[in-house]
Amino acid sequence: MEELTTEKKHKYHHGDLYNALIDSGSQVIREKGLNSLSLREVAKRLNVSHTAPYRHFKDKNALMVAIAQKEYDRLGKEMQKVATHFDLPAVERIVECGCKYVEYTLRNPEFASLMFNGQYKSGKAHQFSHQDNSCFQIFVELFSEAQKAGDLRAEPSQLQALCLWTSMHGLMMLFVSGQIQSAAESNDQVKKLAQVMQSNILSGFRANP
Repeated sequence: MEELTTEKKHKYHHGDLYNALIDSGSQVIREKGLNSLSLREVAKRLNVSHTAPYRHFKDKNALMVAIAQKEYDRLGKEMQKVATHFDLPAVERIVECGCKYVEYTLRNPEFASLMFNGQYKSGKAHQFSHQDNSCFQIFVELFSEAQKAGDLRAEPSQLQALCLWTSMHGLMMLFVSGQIQSAAESNDQVKKLAQVMQSNILSGFRANP
């Protein structure tokens, strides 16, 4: 057992510990919630010394940022799959991407809270700027494509995308904070609400309303 532990520590020392800590931290959040996350806890689960995580993360906040980034990348990949389903018109893909955004929250409320609810001090990549937000950029590109197809008015695609994206983001946060249960008691109702909201927004941007 001692040899295995030593081998494990040696392996981590050569670069595996960083990702192992992120995965272990994610598991803690899933099982026990955000407030239970600590560097000592993830170190214990990995059978490494309690000081080992500090080789990669200066504190718990830094680990939370890394976990949030990994989940955010996962969400972006899910949306990208929908965005590149070229058999569907761009307008339909916009709605599907918006629904993916909301579905992620329904499946992962604890991670959505970590990513979007200001429970850690985020870095530049988590500020959702036009330049850094890959999920937002997916919306921008789809709006631009829909405009080229003549389905939406020719105006700044970022402005149109921002209207829809902020609506979906707001819906996510209302769900995470438990403020819409009276209007949407089930996941299916939340998804339906997302579809209706997006349809109404897109109707206002139609080239021939």
